[in-house]
Amino acid sequence: MMHFRHARWYFIGVAVLAVTCSGCICARRGDKSPRAVTQPDAPIGRLGYPIGTYLTIEGVRAEQGKVGVRTLLVEKIGERRLASPTQVWIENCKQLPEGRRCILRGYESGAWLGLPPEVQKAMHSEPQALWGFQLYFIAVYVESPKDLEIEGWPGPPPQ
Repeated sequence: MMHFRHARWYFIGVAVLAVTCSGCICARRGDKSPRAVTQPDAPIGRLGYPIGTYLTIEGVRAEQGKVGVRTLLVEKIGERRLASPTQVWIENCKQLPEGRRCILRGYESGAWLGLPPEVQKAMHSEPQALWGFQLYFIAVYVESPKDLEIEGWPGPPPQ
């Protein structure tokens, strides 16, 4: 017969094992509950969604201010028209057409630019670019205009 002290540790061990295994099983089944999440939450991008969210964006090439030929003035995301348009850099196209509507499918991503201030200080160097996080859009499919080319994404249109 098991002594009470040993029985208590036995039941605690069984409980810990059961909780651990249930988390593994839920994660394998694609459970979206917090206990099954293995990736950290993505930061919110310029377009108002977590970076990596698959979006359809619509707008025209930005012409006002200090903008490049890849800056899209986004007026619509999915079926939702924005209250005020927002600019986003389209990373993987050569040049957006002037004055023509662009409808792109893809996702927002980003990258760190420059050297962190502490690294600059340690290296006694002047920054070539300010340290910061740049957000941009990766187009995986062009709905319009059909002659707009995107780089690095061959294959059929994603659903």
